[in-house]
Amino acid sequence: MSLERYLDHIESIDSLIKDKEDLIKVYDAELENCTSHLTDMPRQASSGKDKLNSITSDKIKVKDEIELKKNELERIRMNIDRSINAMDNLFYQNIIIKLYYHKMSIKELCNVFDYKEAQMNRHIDQAKKSLNMILNDRK
Repeated sequence: MSLERYLDHIESIDSLIKDKEDLIKVYDAELENCTSHLTDMPRQASSGKDKLNSITSDKIKVKDEIELKKNELERIRMNIDRSINAMDNLFYQNIIIKLYYHKMSIKELCNVFDYKEAQMNRHIDQAKKSLNMILNDRK
């Protein structure tokens, strides 16, 4: 898998985790609403308790899904980190780290490394090729 695909996958997992964490907040609000309505006053069959149990069960499932996605994310990040560290060229390592982890623009990279944009683009392409070769070898 190429670096771009790994990064896209990371982004989609991050988005999924955020959505599921938002769902947990909704469940928490519903649970708070359910428990505030449970009193000692007589009521018909325990529909409130059934709803409470259902929401609690759904919340636990979502938390488990979040944990699985976080583990997957960690494995991907570790694979990328190991691959970056395995690169022979330290300059290319620095380019990749600054480009993807520090989210620096090409212009910022040009300023940091004192290169013209065309030169920087060539170095970025070479760094990506180098990293992609390592990532593909680690499948």
